[in-house]
Parts: sequence; C-alpha cells; structure tokens
Amino acid sequence: PVSRRVAVGTALTAGATLGVPGAGVQPLPALAAAPAATAPPLAIPDLGLGAWAWGDTLFWGYDKAKDNDLREVFDYALSKGATFFDTAEVYGLGRSEELLGKFCADNPAGKGVTIATKFAALPWRTKASDVLDAARRSTDRL
Repeated sequence: PVSRRVAVGTALTAGATLGVPGAGVQPLPALAAAPAATAPPLAIPDLGLGAWAWGDTLFWGYDKAKDNDLREVFDYALSKGATFFDTAEVYGLGRSEELLGKFCADNPAGKGVTIATKFAALPWRTKASDVLDAARRSTDRL
C-alpha cells in the first residue's frame, strides 16, 4: 500500500487537478520548496492532555462558571509534568484556546507548555489566506 503522503505528492508532481465548486476544474498550484530549518526540531511528549471539553457547550456542557475547576486541572497537570496540550479553533468556538492561553500566562510553569491547535477545513475557506487568518486568530486567543 502507498501512504497518503506519497500518493498526494505523486499526484501533485504529476499535475493533478482540484475541483472547486462553481469554478470548474483548475490545476493545483505548484508547492513552494520548504524553507531550510532554522530551529531545532520540536520534541513532543508521548502523552498530552486534550482540551476539547474546555469551552464546548454542545457536546460537553461547558459552563463558564467552572473555569476555576479547569484551571485547577491545568495546574495539576503541569505539577505532574504534563507539558503538551491539544485544542482547536472549533473547540468551544475558540474558548478552549482562550482558556489555555490564559492558564499558561497565569502559571509560571506555563512557559514550558507546547500547545497543538487545529484549523477547521470549512467549506468557505478556499484560499491560503484563509488558513493564515485562522492561524492568526488562534495565536491571538492563545
């Protein structure tokens, strides 16, 4: 079996096309060469703490009045050596990112935390600038 990365890479170099609703079929743009690494590789721990429920009212029943409980969970996790947290812009419509950013700023050990966040591939986001805008908004919340 061929990995997705190899299959997509092969398709891109072979001039694959991308269907965009209302725009017909367009050729995929050429990918820019990756810049040379200027920083050491990021070391991610084997175990992290997911923060989907932190801010999500739809599935998890988040209640802003319990933010202090979440802070206690965050502080406890740091005290036990946790340094990796996972979130996304859609978790509580950004609330999870806001909480993690605040908790990191308020705890001196928060400077050593690594946070992974994700961009939602929403149907109206079709340009590279949409991804950059989402990343900037996530950075502002964090």
